[in-house]
Amino acid sequence: MEKFDVIVIGGGPAGSTAATLIARQGKSVILVEKDYFPRDHIGESLLPASLPILETLGVHDEIKAAGFLKKFGATMVWGASPDPWSWYFSETNRTHTHSYQVVRSTFDQILLNNSIKAGVDVREGHQVTKIHHENNHISGIEIKTPDNTTIDLAAPITIDASGQSAIIARNMNLLEWDHFFQNLAVYGYFNNAKRLNKPDENNIFIEAHSEGWNWLIPLHNGSVSVGVVVDSGKAAEHVHGANLEAFLNKYIAYSPHIADLLSNAILNTKPQAVRDWSYAADSFIGDGYILAGDAACFIDPLFSSGVHLAMNAGVLASAYVNTLFSDSALALESRAIYTKLYRQQYEHFRELAKLFYSSNRTTNSYFWETRKLTPEAFDLPARTAFINAVAGQPAQGYERVVIEQGEAPDFVMTAIKEVEDSRSQRQLEIETSMQNFSNYIPKLDTKVALKNEPVLDDDKFIKNYVVYTENRTIGYPVSNLIAASFPFINGKDSVELIVQKISNEYDIDRNTIFPAITDAFKIMYIDGIIESFIL
Repeated sequence: MEKFDVIVIGGGPAGSTAATLIARQGKSVILVEKDYFPRDHIGESLLPASLPILETLGVHDEIKAAGFLKKFGATMVWGASPDPWSWYFSETNRTHTHSYQVVRSTFDQILLNNSIKAGVDVREGHQVTKIHHENNHISGIEIKTPDNTTIDLAAPITIDASGQSAIIARNMNLLEWDHFFQNLAVYGYFNNAKRLNKPDENNIFIEAHSEGWNWLIPLHNGSVSVGVVVDSGKAAEHVHGANLEAFLNKYIAYSPHIADLLSNAILNTKPQAVRDWSYAADSFIGDGYILAGDAACFIDPLFSSGVHLAMNAGVLASAYVNTLFSDSALALESRAIYTKLYRQQYEHFRELAKLFYSSNRTTNSYFWETRKLTPEAFDLPARTAFINAVAGQPAQGYERVVIEQGEAPDFVMTAIKEVEDSRSQRQLEIETSMQNFSNYIPKLDTKVALKNEPVLDDDKFIKNYVVYTENRTIGYPVSNLIAASFPFINGKDSVELIVQKISNEYDIDRNTIFPAITDAFKIMYIDGIIESFIL
């Protein structure tokens, strides 16, 4: 038996990210990968939100040097109009205005090589044959080497980043299937395709049609990734044992714009089929294990979220592991936060995709009618969290434009507008009606809660104060100073008096803390944490 601090199953973006960051903390890490890299993988289109992670890993310069095309947004035929329209990351994200269209075999190889440089024991061509667990506690795995030798590996924590193989989740029967997304994709790569006109020539192109939707992604090697997404139930019988090239060409013809771009193109690979049912494990983390990337959850690929979710999970998993080895009690508390943070991102993309599917009006057919949403069919907690995140434009940026262009259901747009109108009105009140702000008396919303719990802090979890409201499943971390102000927000004391009481209580200069507290109170009012101010 070989013993390590951490076992990682899978060398894709989730596994390599987690392994690299953990190894940098001085831990012994073994990464087991069934394939030999470079290996082909679908999922070429990245999001700007992944760029900070690439910088943290120290591979962004290498990614740039690889020559991948910069992706500035997306072009779509979707919504009410049959004409293409585009959106751009720069509209709402000034820091990262582009991502990349990558060849995954090269991209994943860069990330895995980075793990080796960090000291990770990477073993390719090794197959996981058994999970060692008792009473849902995982203590290690059994692997088979390329020469068919069996080896037992032991570690206090095993990270499953095995992709849709979801080795631990399937072994422990943790997967829950999402019946809204039951699609099937067939894809291949073409040479000699035409490009979109500038400035959209590097965009992913998505085109809805009566039987589903198709994608086209330009790549730096001159090829394009092309896929067709159709209803799994209707298409499965035709795909099984079928000529996939004929299947792919049939559905490409349903999208006239993509068909035109491919009019002189030549298929240069054997098409592949993948059943694209979405799912999530009912437990992302437990005794001796963490699930990351597609091994934890998989969402429809409409918004290119797969690699970002995987790499973000690697960051979260490494933070949990670092906490585990330094403070086991805090790590136990952090499990819920790992799940909450990861699931919140997954659900954000899930609700966006559900909304966007239901918003297409370019065609009427079985595919689109079965994907329409009603208020009753929309999960209320997830919808509420999504609306509060989207209102006011989050960093990811494109949510508002795609649901508006796609004509999302009225009940969703109305809810978003109500949140935005409320925030705008509160902002206006502060700017115009509260000139003597320090004289106003703040009153907290009755459903606000202040908790002291783990929060993600760079490469680990730490205890911090977090404010929760009825509509926020993910709380607001606040400083100790702002947390100290909460007992004094009693509906009787003015801002000035609260600042003075904190100054006296903690022996802090009043002039030093006044700007921080007043600025925080204004933000808390705009976001509804402070219900009202009275004079």
